[in-house]
Amino acid sequence: MGYYRDVDQDAPRGRGQNRNILGRTKPTADPQAGDQYAAEPQQPDAGYEAGGNPRVDEGDRREAMSEEQHTMLGEMFDIVCEIHASVREQPAAASDGEVEALRAEIAQLNEELERRDRAIEALAADYQRLGAGIEDARKDTIAALLAPAAKNLVGLLKHSEDALLQDLEAVDADSLRRQISGEYHYLVQQARDTLEALGFEEVEVNPGDAVDGKQHKTLSVVATDDESLHNTVKEVQVRGFKHPGSRSPKPAFPAHVVAYRYDSGTA
Repeated sequence: MGYYRDVDQDAPRGRGQNRNILGRTKPTADPQAGDQYAAEPQQPDAGYEAGGNPRVDEGDRREAMSEEQHTMLGEMFDIVCEIHASVREQPAAASDGEVEALRAEIAQLNEELERRDRAIEALAADYQRLGAGIEDARKDTIAALLAPAAKNLVGLLKHSEDALLQDLEAVDADSLRRQISGEYHYLVQQARDTLEALGFEEVEVNPGDAVDGKQHKTLSVVATDDESLHNTVKEVQVRGFKHPGSRSPKPAFPAHVVAYRYDSGTA
């Protein structure tokens, strides 16, 4: 181990100043630089031995050596700590058994995903079949509900066609009046039967009943001086019909009525 170390690490050796382990400095000569030390060789002084070596007593040497060794040991300790920390941060290598266990777990998860995919496909197929079944049931339900009404309409259509083909000139006036009256009665009954087949019920309303804004539709009003008749039904012009399965409190076809309205000025 030498006794000199560069103060300026970037300066070329032989041109900068050297410092010994005791902190003493000594200029070095550079013959090629043309400076004063190259022109005039140095003479040993009291601090240097012959040959340019520094004169250091043994106590100073041991003290300087101990200080440098202490610094080097500290630096080595720091390096060891860094290596130890980096080793602890590295994940431990998995053993062959752990690797195989992970592979088995991944394979099991893949099998579970495939099983769930098959279950989802089966559910989708069931949903499609259920949807098709619901559509078929809806059509069958509509046909079943409309069949009685359609039957009444078919009978009414046949009766009307037969009436149109009848030779009315061969029928006397009294017979014609009776026939027309009978035709209207038949028409009314067929219409009622058709609505009943569709599930509709007639809205009950008669003259003298109180007008119900939810069940009746007032087409016109008639003034009266009788206060007791105010807002009562004078006449039912069109029967109303409601469906019991409807959520609305109002009927599908409210009854059309003429109502009384009290007017004291008519007295």
